Amino acid sequence: MLGLGAPLVSFSLISSAPLTAALRLRAGHSQATALAEEFQQNGAVVLRGFLSPSLLEKCRKVYDDALNQPVRRGAQVKYPDGTLYNPAIGHRTDDEAVLDMVNEVPFASTLAELWGSESVWFFDHELWWKRHGDSDNGRSAERSDTPFHQDSLAVPFRGLHVGLFWICFQPIPKENCLQVVKGSHRGPVYQLAPGTIFGMDPDEPMVPESVQPVMPMTEDERAHWEYCAWDLEPGDVVVVHPGTIHGSAPVSASCPERHTLVLRFVGDDCWFSKGAVYIRETREILQKAFLPSLHNDKGEYIYDKELRPGDHFSSFLSPQSLLLGAGVTAR
Repeated sequence: MLGLGAPLVSFSLISSAPLTAALRLRAGHSQATALAEEFQQNGAVVLRGFLSPSLLEKCRKVYDDALNQPVRRGAQVKYPDGTLYNPAIGHRTDDEAVLDMVNEVPFASTLAELWGSESVWFFDHELWWKRHGDSDNGRSAERSDTPFHQDSLAVPFRGLHVGLFWICFQPIPKENCLQVVKGSHRGPVYQLAPGTIFGMDPDEPMVPESVQPVMPMTEDERAHWEYCAWDLEPGDVVVVHPGTIHGSAPVSASCPERHTLVLRFVGDDCWFSKGAVYIRETREILQKAFLPSLHNDKGEYIYDKELRPGDHFSSFLSPQSLLLGAGVTAR
């Protein structure tokens, strides 16, 4: 039986203040240290009441505006179970509303505290919209689990200072929350099991020539995994290292709809790596639906010729992306 671990340490903070100051006002510096240790050990942590109602409203406006942009609608993917996924992924510094929002909300100071990083950059955002029973084939979708995966499989950077904020706008019971395998960001990067995502051939792994192990699929194979997941209220956020194994987060009759905004950031320890997979069989799918802004018409990462393995990933990002610190340019 898949088990869920106990919730990680949580806290409430004053959303308009930097993390460290808020923590010292509420619980002292020792709790900030404990949270950082929990995040570094487990790869995920929940922050209770991180977003005030006004800041949550700003995040929701960014979500709604992005979802309604024609270019974003054209990139939407609808899974057979009815899940609507809009990548909206790309390094977009021309979107002033997004930049204003990530500068106003203390994402950067929070990550600096959790990571121990002096500098923080905004990288990209994506949208999820899951609705119970909304399927293309006319049949009711009883569950809409996202397959367990690691974002590290499909992004060209590695490091300890990589993180995403998982922001939901509805109350989310624990059984409908994102599940994260504790400590998996410190383990191997798995390729996806055959047929688990984007309508892939069920008999072919995502990267046929890869020597990477295939993601465990059975409960017996996953018996040693420990999970974390949480009951969430609007204003709570989950911070996740994208190298963790994560997934699930279904909708159901008791939780029929979920709107989620995901924001990604990088810090001092984030380096370009050609260890990121080069997709062969799924190239067209990824170009159209998953990472359209990161690949050219040959399926190559668009910045391969600009960055060398070991270069700091901020070399790819624009100056407007630097939210905190002076930045770094060399290892």
